[in-house]
Amino acid sequence: KGEAGLGLGARLVVKGEAYGDLDELLARFVEPQNDLVAEVTGYRKFRPEGREQVDRALLAEKAANAKMIPYYFTAYHKQPGYFELSFVPSKSIKREIITVSPEGLLLGDKTFQHVSELVNWFKRNYQSLVYAQHKRRQAQAQQQQRPAAAQASPPPPPPAGASAYSHPGGHHPPQPPAGYSGTRRPMNNQPAWMTQQLQQQGNNGAVPMDLESSYGRQ
Repeated sequence: KGEAGLGLGARLVVKGEAYGDLDELLARFVEPQNDLVAEVTGYRKFRPEGREQVDRALLAEKAANAKMIPYYFTAYHKQPGYFELSFVPSKSIKREIITVSPEGLLLGDKTFQHVSELVNWFKRNYQSLVYAQHKRRQAQAQQQQRPAAAQASPPPPPPAGASAYSHPGGHHPPQPPAGYSGTRRPMNNQPAWMTQQLQQQGNNGAVPMDLESSYGRQ
C-alpha cells in the first residue's frame, strides 16, 4: 500500500488500540462510531434542540403524568461525539453522559451495542443511576472538605512568659511575691498576698492602711 499512498509507514495507535493501515482504522474505529451516532440521532427519543428546550419538555411531561419517567437523548453540548441522557425520576432533572466508542455505547460501566439495548436497561435500572450520582456527590463533597481542613492553621502559640490564665488582651493578673504561702484570707476582694504585703509595710514603719476605709464598705 506504500505505492498507493495509503500506507502508514508505522502502526498508528488511537486510544490505546493499534491499527496497521488506514483501511483498518476506518473499518474498526471510524465506521462503527459513525453507525452508532446515526442510530442515536435517528432514535425517536432524540431531540436536536438545546438543553433548555429539552428541559422544559421533560418537566411538562412529568407534570402531566407524575408516574412516568420522561427521558430524551441530546448531543452533549460540551464535547462533540458524546450524547446526554436527561430524565426526570421525581422532581429534578438527572443527566448521564453516553460515550460513543467502537465497542458500543458506554453508559457508566455498561456497554451496549445498540441504543435500544441501552434504553431497555435504563428503564429497568434508572434508580441505580440516581444512587450512583448521589454517591459521587458525597465523594466530591468529602474531597473538597479535606483540603480545607488541611489548610486550617493551628492557633499561634502564646508569647514567651504568658500564663494559661492570662486575661483577654494580654493583661496578666498581679502575681504574688516569692515565698507567699497563700494562707491568708483576702480582704475586700483584694488578693490575700497583697493584703499581707501591705500589712508588712505597716509593721516596718510604713503608714498602716485600712483597706476597708480606703475602698469603702460595700
